[in-house]
Amino acid sequence: MKRTNGQGGITLIALVVTIVVLLILAGITITYVLADDGLFGKAQGAAEAQEKGTISDYATVATSDAAASWYTSTDTSAIVALDLVKANFPTGAYTVANGDTPVSIADGKLSGQVKVTVTKTSNVYTVDFSQSPFTVTADEAGD
Repeated sequence: MKRTNGQGGITLIALVVTIVVLLILAGITITYVLADDGLFGKAQGAAEAQEKGTISDYATVATSDAAASWYTSTDTSAIVALDLVKANFPTGAYTVANGDTPVSIADGKLSGQVKVTVTKTSNVYTVDFSQSPFTVTADEAGD
């Protein structure tokens, strides 16, 4: 069996070109996945938006409960606004405490702020009932 030059295997140039193309694709992929606006950044942003939406849902129910309690209670002074808000958040999943302005209830409406800590992620959100409609904002890390 006679072997002729130039017909067997791949050349060194083809191998180098293939490796360079693969490195370029790997660089693009890593940038796309790990950048702040990349795949992981977008996933984290979506998780935070979901947390805010869930807290907003519980706060909406607390607002409705406050109105119902106010208008159906014979002793409105016995209604403790913070306890009413806490009752609408699942125990263990969230910690609810008064914010900079303690939450209160008057004329069936909540006012003031509560700080909601998500147990699983330790993220802290402020629910401000003083605004209509109420707002939910994420607190900066380290607050």
